[in-house]
Amino acid sequence: MAFGAPYCTVLEEMDSAGMLDTAVEELGKVFVSTELGGSGTTSPQTLEIAERGIHNFLVALGALQDERIDTPQSKLVMSPENGFIVSDCEGLFDCRVSLGDFVKQGDVIAEVHHLDRPWEASKVFKAPLDGELLHRHDAGRIHNGDCLAVLGVAMDSPQ
Repeated sequence: MAFGAPYCTVLEEMDSAGMLDTAVEELGKVFVSTELGGSGTTSPQTLEIAERGIHNFLVALGALQDERIDTPQSKLVMSPENGFIVSDCEGLFDCRVSLGDFVKQGDVIAEVHHLDRPWEASKVFKAPLDGELLHRHDAGRIHNGDCLAVLGVAMDSPQ
């Protein structure tokens, strides 16, 4: 929250074994991380968030004697039980919502088109809950077991 990005998210990993943050936390150390746009991309907006966030974090640590730059922030939570939508098939990923979109339970999030059986209907993936799209699979091809989307809900909302 000190970083001041537009979203502050509490995340429970689906499988945290072997991850850097897990190893650091098991040593009793604080792990700080951020994701800004994903897919190896950047934009003027993500650079602005990064610069403001580093400034705010250094102020919060006391390493920089300056004023915090306040920005509106949504506090979201997601968990493996209901926020992660995992593909149970392979094919061409066709996302139907954009990052940051709010979806209602039952709304179509994505379709996976069967490359080996194009005559069959596409597999439709629907939102398991009301929430905001925080992550989406990026590559065109998706495999069985790939995370295709992650939904977050406000920290004070029932899940």
